[in-house]
Amino acid sequence: MTARLLSRVGVATLAATMAWVALWSWGGLVEKPGRFLGAALFGALLVVVVGALARTARWPWYAVLPAQVVVVLTWLDHRYAAADAWAGWVPTLSSVQAVAGRIRDGADAVNAYASPVSAEHPETYAYLLAASMLVLLATDLFACGLRRVPWAGLPVIVTLTVPISVLESNLSWVVFVGTAMLFMMLLATEETQRVLGWGRSVAGRGERIDSLDQVVNGASVRGSALRIGALATAGALAVPVFVPVSHGLFKGGNGPGNGNGANNSVTLRNPIVDLRRDLITKDHIPLVEVRTTADPTYLRLTVLDQFNGVEWQPSARRLAESNKAAGDLPTAPGLVRTAPGSEADWTLQLDPGFDSTWLPTPYPTRRISVPRGDWRYDLRTMDIATVDKAPTAGLAYQLTSFTPRLSPTTLRTALRAPEDVLKPMTSVPGNRPSVVTRIAQEVTAGATSDYDRMVMLQNWFRNTGGFSYSLAPAAGSGIPQLVRFLTTDKVGYCEQFAAAMAVMARTLGIPARVAVGFLAPHPQPDGSYRYTSDDLHAWPEIYFSGSGWVRFEPTPASRTGEPPSWTIGGGQTGPAAAPSVTAAPRDQTNTQARKNQHRDTASSASSRASNRLAWIVALLGLAIVLGLPRLIRSRQRRLRLDDHRSGPRSDDAHALAEGAWQELLATARDLGIGLPVQRSVRDVAVALRRRAMPGSEALRRLDELVLFVERARYGRPFALDPATRQRVVEAVEVWTEVLAASVPAARVRLASVFPRSVLDRGDAAPLMDRSVEMAGAG
Repeated sequence: MTARLLSRVGVATLAATMAWVALWSWGGLVEKPGRFLGAALFGALLVVVVGALARTARWPWYAVLPAQVVVVLTWLDHRYAAADAWAGWVPTLSSVQAVAGRIRDGADAVNAYASPVSAEHPETYAYLLAASMLVLLATDLFACGLRRVPWAGLPVIVTLTVPISVLESNLSWVVFVGTAMLFMMLLATEETQRVLGWGRSVAGRGERIDSLDQVVNGASVRGSALRIGALATAGALAVPVFVPVSHGLFKGGNGPGNGNGANNSVTLRNPIVDLRRDLITKDHIPLVEVRTTADPTYLRLTVLDQFNGVEWQPSARRLAESNKAAGDLPTAPGLVRTAPGSEADWTLQLDPGFDSTWLPTPYPTRRISVPRGDWRYDLRTMDIATVDKAPTAGLAYQLTSFTPRLSPTTLRTALRAPEDVLKPMTSVPGNRPSVVTRIAQEVTAGATSDYDRMVMLQNWFRNTGGFSYSLAPAAGSGIPQLVRFLTTDKVGYCEQFAAAMAVMARTLGIPARVAVGFLAPHPQPDGSYRYTSDDLHAWPEIYFSGSGWVRFEPTPASRTGEPPSWTIGGGQTGPAAAPSVTAAPRDQTNTQARKNQHRDTASSASSRASNRLAWIVALLGLAIVLGLPRLIRSRQRRLRLDDHRSGPRSDDAHALAEGAWQELLATARDLGIGLPVQRSVRDVAVALRRRAMPGSEALRRLDELVLFVERARYGRPFALDPATRQRVVEAVEVWTEVLAASVPAARVRLASVFPRSVLDRGDAAPLMDRSVEMAGAG
């Protein structure tokens, strides 16, 4: 009992330590990671102790895991809601709700605030601790419960992807080496125990295998495994040095500059992923240079047209081969082709340090010529994205823009939007607080058209609502942040203003979305304009039939200057454009804003992938997890039987005997049929005979199989003829049907999806080495 307990504790401790070291990679999410890592270490101890005690008592994995979960949840309940628990330890409904609320608030904080999240938000530590316990439980389940040590790497790999996918930073080599070496030690320990269980002789250095009584040397197994692991880890660290890799989203370049000058670089893979966080450290980085006779304000990158309650995000783009951005482009959605307006030619040059997935273009664009790369547009959004991932830094291209001539009268008398626009573009989460809709209705009370409602909302944000512009508030556009922004804080930057107006428009049944791009460039002495990282901006677009998607500007004038001319009461009949950057008031305003502010963002709360894509990936992962045991079991059967029909082992009698017998035992185990697997072949056969009808053909087949296995194990080597091989395989197939027929159909279906011989090998009979059994038989 003591040896078994120590063995199980050793494996569980290695697995928990490996997972805990991997959790160090999450340290960049918060200012003081020790607050959740220290607690996670204690949680790992709980998982190890409870698991080891339960497994020593021979509990199956599906009983051990609930016990561990109950202990962990009780501990978390005591840690975060002891005042609401009975006697401080027994969870109650109120204490469970308090813990769940704290974890939910922590998730919102991690999503809303730029990393590292300040220690002033302690709820983030509860969220990270809960996520850490899931990692620890999953690792323990794979390594100790299911005894599939290689699978224990799966939750660890997911954990290690956080710095790359969320923090946009490199994985610490210390964490990588520590995790890798612990994984190798875990594999070595498990393999050593397996070899010791088989009784296979393994010689250490300077030892010889002279007899079948050779003592097993487990240290040599561990030493070899660790040497191999060390070489593999060193290779994994060395190889990337010679392989070029990208630096992710908005990472500094490797130019010779040492400050905020032109040698810095910006990589824009997705303009809505932590834009503010990545740009806040770079001042005045040149990104795009433009020459045009038109007003160059509001150069668009992409649009965010889905809101899930947590973030605004772009929907999946439809970039068909036929949608190449070359030559004439389709008319912008909703804009009549004969709409009055003016065209202007543009020449754009991306800075050598700016690498973007999205092509900066004015909206709408009528014609475009891009000399390199495969650029395509989406018919619904008319933003242009690359599909071949070719480098775009330094790209120069030409286009022709179209500025529609808009007026308040035109927009006020627009017809209702078509259903294919109205339904998706007015979608809002059903669990949104009623205060958002109430405020929108109160602000727009008395308006007689959608246009008037949008103008009233814009004026409320800019003038009468008591809002002010600042980059100091944390990023975020989810429901909690939205409510605070509208009711109490009333301080934010373009992300909050654009997201709030778009959400409020949707609650009023008006199609709305958020655009991301550049606000206003800096005029250059040679007559060109230059956009820098300071000019990134977000604004709402509202749909009006006949005019398409029309820009509004709720962000206060301290950042944006005057609002669009068509949103000013009197309107105009000239080209609908924002005030020229050459106008003195606007230029002075923007210059002053650049001196006082750092820069804006598009949407840092959109730091996660598409919600729809996330569900698809989750369902696909679930399907893989559920289907993996069945695939493994099918492969085991093919290796044990099919290879002996025409494969490389078709003439190996001993291999066929062991494979056929193990397949029969595995089938019985899958079906929950208990057999004395540690006893002789004949004793197992006696137990099996009870499953068949007396005098049946199955009994004769079983006798033939038993004789064949005994002859292969204990007799002289013999040649395996095809007829004998076929009879052995058929005997196993016949008894597979017999065993299945002897148990309820529900158990057969369960065994096909969750085969016990794969998921729980604790009592499985070992595959015996022929020489070892012969030695024991003497």
